[in-house]
Amino acid sequence: MTLPTEQPPLIGYPITLKKFILFNILTLGIFEVVWAFKHFRALKGHGKAKTAAAVVFSVFLPLSFFDMMKEYESSSSQTNFPIKFNKFLLGLSYFFIELSINFADRFPGLPDWYALAAFPFSLIPLMLMQRQVNLLNKTLYPDVPFAPPMTWRHWVGLAVGVIVLIVILVAALLLGDKGST
Repeated sequence: MTLPTEQPPLIGYPITLKKFILFNILTLGIFEVVWAFKHFRALKGHGKAKTAAAVVFSVFLPLSFFDMMKEYESSSSQTNFPIKFNKFLLGLSYFFIELSINFADRFPGLPDWYALAAFPFSLIPLMLMQRQVNLLNKTLYPDVPFAPPMTWRHWVGLAVGVIVLIVILVAALLLGDKGST
């Protein structure tokens, strides 16, 4: 009987790009917070203080995305395949896209649908970073499946996210109808 070998520690939070895009689109970006939390928790480690810090960093992802990439560069520099990001370009582009989405209602010249149309563009810097993390893990651990298939937790989380999204959209429609009468 052979004993199972211990799986090497993966760097960061590897997730397939398909799952990342699907979860973000179906939840209109709510998954970004969960995704960021898992990345920061993987980088910082476990423990109450580190988990609390990961929550804060993930809630303020537009401000902390640069630091996330810096942490990945630092942790991957200890391997034979260090990651190099264009941190300033990715960080600033994500920050300004998120800024324009969150404050779109403050600009009278922008159409009402601007935030929804700009949302996919906010995923591009995150996808570029995630792609590098996935490539690093595939290179370091080619035999380890880094992205497990969908589990019941994924489906429950996705269902909750979609339900929250539907509630928000219905509430916005109802409030919008009352505001116009």
